[in-house]
Amino acid sequence: VKFASGYWPSIYNTSKDNLFALEHLQCGVDKDYKLMKEYPFCAPLDSLWKLRFRISPFRGVNADGWSGKQFRPSSGQEKYLYKEFGIRNIDSDFFVDTSFWKILRSVQDVEWINYYKNLP
Repeated sequence: VKFASGYWPSIYNTSKDNLFALEHLQCGVDKDYKLMKEYPFCAPLDSLWKLRFRISPFRGVNADGWSGKQFRPSSGQEKYLYKEFGIRNIDSDFFVDTSFWKILRSVQDVEWINYYKNLP
């Protein structure tokens, strides 16, 4: 988050552009000046687990995911992820280039979420 927001320098973002803002995503770094701490935030990144799991795999987090199966997307969801994002295997492939920004925008869209959840 700190690299993509331009908060930290990176060889991949040498001009320190806020790539999240360019992609219309509400992500970045909040500063607490009293505590002298920085807090990266990015709700779309925090939602990516929902593509793979039906319920949260994290201890202490009681939330539902969007996956058609308990630990994997349904076959329809897998086909959709491949067609739309180039993801053959949710466990080993990465969202890269424009697919990365596209999935981050998608997981914020209620209509997209409902469509994905209802794939067979």
